[in-house]
Amino acid sequence: MKIHKMTFFIISLFILVSCSSKTIGEPDISEQVFDELGEGVVIPEFENYPMVFAIIQMPPIGNSKKLTIVYAEERGEIIEDFSDPAVIQAYEKETNSKFLYGVYEGKTVLEYTYIEDGGISFSNGKTMVLNGKTIEYVEKKNDKNEFLFVALNYEEAAYSFTFNLSEEFVQEVAFEIVESVINVVDNELDS
Repeated sequence: MKIHKMTFFIISLFILVSCSSKTIGEPDISEQVFDELGEGVVIPEFENYPMVFAIIQMPPIGNSKKLTIVYAEERGEIIEDFSDPAVIQAYEKETNSKFLYGVYEGKTVLEYTYIEDGGISFSNGKTMVLNGKTIEYVEKKNDKNEFLFVALNYEEAAYSFTFNLSEEFVQEVAFEIVESVINVVDNELDS
C-alpha cells in the first residue's frame, strides 16, 4: 500500500503546473505575481497539497522582491484574523508586503520561495546535481519533525524550498519537486 501511495504521489507530482502564463486550479495568483515579479516566475501547484498562503514581500532596502507560497496536507478554515480585510491591509502596510492568498489552517508540507536577483547559500550545505543544475541542501531534525532545505540559484533569481518530511512525503519526493521546478525554469530560460 505504501508503494501504491508513493506511485500515486509521484504521478500526481507531474501534475505540477508552473507556467509563465497561468496556473491551473484554485487559487489563481498568477496575474498578481506576474504584475509584481514578471512572467518568468514559476508558480507550482500540486493536486494533493493545496496552497494555504501566498505573499509577496518587498524589502525596505534594495529592490529584490520575494514570493512565498505555503502548501499543506489539506486546506482548513481561514485563520480568523486574516478574514478581515482591515487586518490584512494593516499587516501589508506594516511589513511592506502584498497578500495574495490565505492564511488558511493546515499542516505545512512545503514552503516555496522565489527571490528576485537573490542567491541562497547554506552553511554546511551539501550539493547535488539535478538535470545538470547544482543545488544545495541541508537536512535538519528536531524532536517532532524532519526538514529538508533546498537552494536553487540562477543568475536572475533564486528558489528555496523547505520541506516538512514524513513517511508519505519523503526526501526523494522532495527532490522530484525540485527537479520539476528546474525543468520548468530551464524551459522558460530557453524560450
